[in-house]
Amino acid sequence: MPIKKFEIDSPLKRAALAAVVIICVVAAAIVLKWTLGNALTSRAADAEVADLAVSLAPGDPQTHYTSAVVRERSLEAADSAKSLLDFETAAAISPNNYLIWLAVGRAREFAGDRDGAEKALMRARELAPAYSRVRWALGNVMLRQGKTEDGFAEMRAAASVDVSFADPLVFAAHQFYADDAAAQRAAVGDSSAVLAALSKSLAGEKKFDAALETWRQIPNEESLKAADTGRAILGQMIAEKKFMAAMQIANLLQPTPKFSVAKVDDGGFENGIAASGASVFEWTLGSGTQPQIALTDGQKHAGAYSLLVIFRATPGKEFRSLSQTVAVERGTHLRLSAYYRSDIKTAAKLYWQVLSACDAKVLAATPPVVNAAEWTELNADVPVPSDCDGVTLRLFREDCPLASCVVAGNLWIDDVALTRP
Repeated sequence: MPIKKFEIDSPLKRAALAAVVIICVVAAAIVLKWTLGNALTSRAADAEVADLAVSLAPGDPQTHYTSAVVRERSLEAADSAKSLLDFETAAAISPNNYLIWLAVGRAREFAGDRDGAEKALMRARELAPAYSRVRWALGNVMLRQGKTEDGFAEMRAAASVDVSFADPLVFAAHQFYADDAAAQRAAVGDSSAVLAALSKSLAGEKKFDAALETWRQIPNEESLKAADTGRAILGQMIAEKKFMAAMQIANLLQPTPKFSVAKVDDGGFENGIAASGASVFEWTLGSGTQPQIALTDGQKHAGAYSLLVIFRATPGKEFRSLSQTVAVERGTHLRLSAYYRSDIKTAAKLYWQVLSACDAKVLAATPPVVNAAEWTELNADVPVPSDCDGVTLRLFREDCPLASCVVAGNLWIDDVALTRP
């Protein structure tokens, strides 16, 4: 490219060049000053640095916002007033930034100006109607303004987007409506996350029937997503010995219902036994390693498998328990039956027990296991107590300190069932 020369051979041209140079220098200085002021906002840990940033870039909303945030941490009244002024200045410079208006709303309410706070937050909502933090903050201000219905409407909108607001929404509804369950229900709305939180809250108050009914309103696929909350509710029900309600919650946490009233789950041992993490309504193994327990298809009374319990000269005090809790109707009568084969050798007594799941009181027991080359039935009549809706089945061995109580051999178990006589 050819080089072109411009001759500066007159006073006018020299004056024009000087003017251009001055303009460039001034512009560079302004840009540098603005850049330096903006850069200081990331390092403004105290008011002096924040003030310097504002003085260098007074037209930058970020410097005013940073100054406001720094002073917001102070307990001094003068700093609080300056913080609010800086937030409002930032909003005036950048009127379409919803985060700044959110901060203005918070600062105005802190200063006692709830009307002003509501206006600022409504502006933030206009700019970001789908942003949950804005809706939540606006709803809280409205509640404190006495605009209860509008406030809960905003908070419901926030919780429908961000599930972290579900528990606070339920708590707020409880605080405002105390024992008015219908009003609480209307206030929190119908989103699945909120219904799960409400169910958990009701369970925490030991209102288990209401907790169960609330959980039933959650669609099945959403119920599975809230499984952690559901398991917490299930745990509360089990702790309070509400086994019928707990069984129904446990079913709602399955793709299809698994448990039934007065019915042993997988009594034929077709689905295996989990080593850990089983529901209380499934077969549960106790701690320890003896006896060994496994499924086998070599011996079975019905179906494809039976349960094989292997004793390898197991001492009298070593016994790995096998148990399951079943929800039942109070005051009814049931019959326990179980089939077994055995070649064990021991003086110890091994049999099935049925206990009240509420207080572990023994309700019934089968005769002891004996050597049996063919499948043999054990059974026992079970009177269900009138004050408890759960029973626990367990394979039990009596304490036996004698040397002859060491157990050796195999026990096959199949088709454990509860029936109505």
